[in-house]
Amino acid sequence: YQLGRGRSDGSSQLLTAGVSVGANVLQMTGSCFRLPDQTLRCAADGALRTPEPTEALSIADVAHGGRHWCVVTSDGEIICYGDDDQGQLGTGGFAEGEPVLGIADAVDVTCGDAHCCALRRGGRAVCWGSNVSGQLGVADGGDATCSQCSSFPVPLPIEAQIRDITAGHGHSCAVTVDGDVFCWGANGSGQVGAPTRRNVFEPHELDTLPDNDPALTVAASASGSTSCASLTSGIVR
Repeated sequence: YQLGRGRSDGSSQLLTAGVSVGANVLQMTGSCFRLPDQTLRCAADGALRTPEPTEALSIADVAHGGRHWCVVTSDGEIICYGDDDQGQLGTGGFAEGEPVLGIADAVDVTCGDAHCCALRRGGRAVCWGSNVSGQLGVADGGDATCSQCSSFPVPLPIEAQIRDITAGHGHSCAVTVDGDVFCWGANGSGQVGAPTRRNVFEPHELDTLPDNDPALTVAASASGSTSCASLTSGIVR
């Protein structure tokens, strides 16, 4: 009942405290809504509230992970909260609520189970957190805090400018400005699109999409093993 209050008969009641019925919602992720005034409302303890850590922030984007979540501020910083056992807060091991290291130009953030990726102005991207399946896009994503994770952002090794990026449960995908799609990480269900069921530790370019129908956006299931791309023609593959 993340978005409602459960009743004994199994139904649920929509929670509207702080969000009027019919109000515009710019973004919804997990059990949180981003509103036009750049504030956040999240369902917790039977009510919709503004999370205390974000009360003084102007929020441009928000993403939920497995046991952590991150916001992009209007200043381009990323601040994450929650578990940090795999470096998923991106602070180098410091306390939650500190900005992700070295990022002041973020335009988007996306989180998987225990990792996150961010798109920066200029079309560059970085990832941090768990790299046990290669979801950071590098083979050597370890640091002093964890042998198979990175507690600070790692540049994504894709030369082309990136238009969109998404994080799945244990994999990630990106679309370049030319419409090419790259995926990396866990591939046990074929979610990376590589001709193997092993983990893929570097970005793999999908060669199964039509050359005359470039991709515009890409999405991955944060709780499962699926990737999809929206093509220029409007087809989803």
